[in-house]
Amino acid sequence: MTPLKRGAVAVVLLCVVLVVVRGCVAVREAAAERQEAALRAALENQRRHEEEQERARLARRKIDVGALYEALRKNAEAGDPDAQFLMGVILTKGMEDVVSGDAGAMMFSVHFPALIGEPMPDLQTVNIVNIPAVLADPPASRRWYERAARQGHAEAQVRLADDLADKGRHLEGLTWILIADRNRATGTKPTMLDYHTDTAWRTNLREMFERKLSDKDEAEARRRADAFRPVPERPAR
Repeated sequence: MTPLKRGAVAVVLLCVVLVVVRGCVAVREAAAERQEAALRAALENQRRHEEEQERARLARRKIDVGALYEALRKNAEAGDPDAQFLMGVILTKGMEDVVSGDAGAMMFSVHFPALIGEPMPDLQTVNIVNIPAVLADPPASRRWYERAARQGHAEAQVRLADDLADKGRHLEGLTWILIADRNRATGTKPTMLDYHTDTAWRTNLREMFERKLSDKDEAEARRRADAFRPVPERPAR
């Protein structure tokens, strides 16, 4: 092959290489543009979805936990034994044990319906707002339980007995658990779901008190329980 032909072939090959390279670059650029467009579309779809979710959330019926708690506290102070019991529950471990979290991950206890005055809501239909930062206050909790217990609130009586057990006040604890048992025996029903009202749990608590007490102290607890009469804090309407 003559030098001229070899040169021509080299030029042709170089052109072919340049075309191939240019084609590869164009393909890569097109792929990058498609990928970038897909990413922009995905981000836009996500933004629209989040906006729709937020609009839907804001349109739901609001449950203002702070306002409900304030109303509960006022009712408890006015002498409502159910409200006093629930105040005791809340202050045992704090509000976060009753309701906590955000719209994406709410946590509720079995007492939340009692706080809001309705069955457990569907989170798709309500917007729970203004959850107050109520901290645990065991002494205050005990005072609320005692006020409700003295009015004849069975669940408060058992909770109070449990608290007294922790403090080694077994005679008082047995007194209250016996009162709670008789409360139920006469037909009084618990107003809220509470694990303390479980029969086996209460039986174990009562038997623990009986093991801890002398015959004399047990007899005294039974005498006090027999003599107990509930005393309402406000006249019945």
